[in-house]
Amino acid sequence: MPPEVPSRSSPASPPAGSRQRGEANVRPTRHATDTPACGRRPVRLHPHAVLTIASCLAAGLASGQVTVLPDPVPGDTTSGSLAGDGSRLVAVTCVTGTSLPGQSDAVVKEWDGSAWVDLETFPDYDCWAPSAAVKGTFTELAWIDDDGDLVYFENVSAYPAWMSWGRLALTRHHGKSTAFGLGLPYVAWTRTDLDGLEKVWVDCGPEGPTCSGAEGVYGGYRSFGWGGPNSVGSVSLAGDDAALYVAFDSPFAPLTNGGTGCVNVLKLTRPTLPDWWLGPCFAVGSEAGAPDVAVVSGQPVVAWREYAGRYLRVARWNGSSWTVIRSLDARPETFAFAVVEGSGSTLFLARQSGPSIVVESWNGTSWSAWPDPVAAFPGKTVSVLDLAVLDGEPYLMLMVGGDVRVARLSAGVTTCSSFSLSSTLALPNAAAGSTTVTVTGSPTGCQGGGWTASGNGSWITVSPASGTGSGAVTVSWSANLSADSRSGVATVAAKSFSVLQAGAPHSCTADATTLCLLGNRFRVTSTYRDYGGGTGTGKAVPLTTDTGYFWYFTSANVEVVAKMVSFCSGGTHNVGVYANGLTDLGVTITVTDTVTGLTVNYANPLGTGFRLIRDGPFSCSQGASAPAPEATVVVAGPGPSPEPGAGWVLRSVAAVEPSAGCTPDTTSLCLLNDRFRVTSTYRDYGGGTGSGKAVRLTSDTGYFWFFEPANVEVVAKMVSFCSSSTHNVGVYANGLTDLAVTLTVTDTQMGLVRSYSNALGRPFELIRDGPFACP
Repeated sequence: MPPEVPSRSSPASPPAGSRQRGEANVRPTRHATDTPACGRRPVRLHPHAVLTIASCLAAGLASGQVTVLPDPVPGDTTSGSLAGDGSRLVAVTCVTGTSLPGQSDAVVKEWDGSAWVDLETFPDYDCWAPSAAVKGTFTELAWIDDDGDLVYFENVSAYPAWMSWGRLALTRHHGKSTAFGLGLPYVAWTRTDLDGLEKVWVDCGPEGPTCSGAEGVYGGYRSFGWGGPNSVGSVSLAGDDAALYVAFDSPFAPLTNGGTGCVNVLKLTRPTLPDWWLGPCFAVGSEAGAPDVAVVSGQPVVAWREYAGRYLRVARWNGSSWTVIRSLDARPETFAFAVVEGSGSTLFLARQSGPSIVVESWNGTSWSAWPDPVAAFPGKTVSVLDLAVLDGEPYLMLMVGGDVRVARLSAGVTTCSSFSLSSTLALPNAAAGSTTVTVTGSPTGCQGGGWTASGNGSWITVSPASGTGSGAVTVSWSANLSADSRSGVATVAAKSFSVLQAGAPHSCTADATTLCLLGNRFRVTSTYRDYGGGTGTGKAVPLTTDTGYFWYFTSANVEVVAKMVSFCSGGTHNVGVYANGLTDLGVTITVTDTVTGLTVNYANPLGTGFRLIRDGPFSCSQGASAPAPEATVVVAGPGPSPEPGAGWVLRSVAAVEPSAGCTPDTTSLCLLNDRFRVTSTYRDYGGGTGSGKAVRLTSDTGYFWFFEPANVEVVAKMVSFCSSSTHNVGVYANGLTDLAVTLTVTDTQMGLVRSYSNALGRPFELIRDGPFACP
């Protein structure tokens, strides 16, 4: 026998919330089966308890639909119960007036997925507060008859072979429960013993799996009971193949906090005697009572109410102590309570909350809401009687205006609330490529819920740019033309996807005559031939990672400018060379792709004004290939249709007041001892205009950029011929662009202003003019 709680005198009336014979619309506890596969779970109800719990695997659900099943038994019903296991769902209802006037028959039916199938009707026993349990082909039934006696039956084979356990006279009933545990059917109840104290009684069935154990087969009622001086208010039963759990309350047991009322849980691992108590008589607050118990993943979960039903508590046994997983302030509302036990990891909770029925599930860490079944019965008063779980969805037995109905709650289309990625990192080589990233919505099975995706704004792109629910995104990257590795981040469904790309295997080494451009992939050199037949190699000066220039005779005299431009993320998908000169000498520019081995020579004939070299022969591919043959190009290929005009033109000549000299700023070059001010403006293919940003290279030379500092667009220099026969000062300018450009040169000493223009779409040609006088 378990230890007893301190004594008390028997109460003059039943505990608060208990039901006396003759009261309508009250159901007893009804318990589940053993541990069938998760997804189809039975439950049981308790007349004094406050919520409904079922266990099964389920995800967090926020919305769905309610499906009302056909009426199991049309007519006036006083109470009902649901039971089930992994393959069955059984409804038991007490229906009045079908056999004898004023008497309720017990009607048992099973749901086959589309209709209710008759199992049995018991007309010889008045019925109220039914309870049932199901396991495989076995069905266990119990209810209270018109004499207040406990009647219980067992179906041991094919229908309708029902066998009666017996009839137990009760002097007071505060609860009962049916369940399968340890492979046996059990029924539990409370009754007043001869000493006037309420005690717990548990009986195991006489047929089918017999009630046997170390003590042998029992005769009579095969009953054993527990109780104590503080009596028992109500009892609940749950079990699996490993154990049977008995939960009951001691409403008047004194507590250390000064209150009274606690909950007890016993564990049995043999058919006849309790093995141990799971913790002492416990409560969070005071006035704890009306417990119900379930078995979840091999451990019991118990729920009870406190403070006269104001608070609902749910706690789980962790092997050594109880942990509260739900605490609700119920206040004055009416509640019903049921627990389904099984091996699943999610509990289902249904509670009456005013006119609504709140259904929730707990997945071990958080609670999620299910739809309110009351919405399916507009204008009706609806209360919850019982709950079961079938295929992962809760089924509720409801009292709807005096009629028992069963409704299925479905998740419907659950909106995804968060997303995860199949991977968050790519480590590609220098070649262009892509990878597919799977986007998975949560909770499992959800649909909808929008997300967006974006690249890093330069070399990483994504497709598609948005989606809903689970899907896939392609993350692409362009070829890395640099010898250095690089990293970037794309954003997919609010998650970061990183790309760490290796550098290209380049072999360019910069020296005094060699430019190494675009991440050291391209080697650029130049040679010249002057009017006297002299030849030489240009001296290289890098400006940016993409651009550099060459000088031939003095370091202050820039002769040729070259840049490499990648269009690998654009429509042409190639790498282009742009070059131009501030000279009319014979010049050859040689560009070598150190990855593919392709070499191209660009030549400007002696005595010809240098024209823009604009060519795109180089591949974006970083893969190794056989060396390509060397090619020589005299002029670049045709570009967009140019505006009318031939090369640059002298747009205007004007006179201004002489000044003390040029003052440099962000858009002005001050050249040749700050005598000359040079500015530029541009117009692009979209009609956009702007002023060039000035960068001085030497005292005589500078350049302008239009869109980004690394992209040189126009180079200009002022050359003094005052010691030569021409005795003048000349302007030399050229561009690495085919935009419309106006270059303005102001002689601040003489007050002369001259503007030069290159037409839109026309490769820039050398501006070579000498209108300025020597001092």
